[in-house]
Amino acid sequence: MYIIGMSGAIGTVYTEDDFTKGKIPNVGTRGLAPAAVGSGTQEFILCKVAASQNLVKGQLVTVSASYVATVAVAGAPAVTVRQMLAVAVCTVTASVSQYIWCQIWGVGQVLASTAADANVILTHGSTAGNVDDTVATASAVIAGIFLTASSGASGGLTACILNYPAYEGYH
Repeated sequence: MYIIGMSGAIGTVYTEDDFTKGKIPNVGTRGLAPAAVGSGTQEFILCKVAASQNLVKGQLVTVSASYVATVAVAGAPAVTVRQMLAVAVCTVTASVSQYIWCQIWGVGQVLASTAADANVILTHGSTAGNVDDTVATASAVIAGIFLTASSGASGGLTACILNYPAYEGYH
């Protein structure tokens, strides 16, 4: 299913009860919303938060074939063929069995490590859920996401463009 014009739902953390009562669609549903910053459109996918997770706004997450979101590991990941990447979009911390919209396309913000530069190849940072510009191994390279500004001396939420992020070679 695809939802057009869903900007009111972006950032909301939903519960199992919300799902049971039909307040949200099935996981894997995609939606389009006008970009909050700049122009254009953003695309999101509804995901269920995996066990033992506490996801916050801007964290890079892996999305399984069953649309379960898990914080992206620090360093070089063990890549699987059907594992997309996305950015968690939530106004409060999302925990196990909750549902959130994760961004996969358009102007957004992602957590970046200290002093990550704009417009360069990105990889996983030394902190889980962060991106970085220090590429130590080709297996950690991320395609489809780039920073549009430097993350600065303290790192944190950084402006980016998402274009269906995935591990290089697994598009």
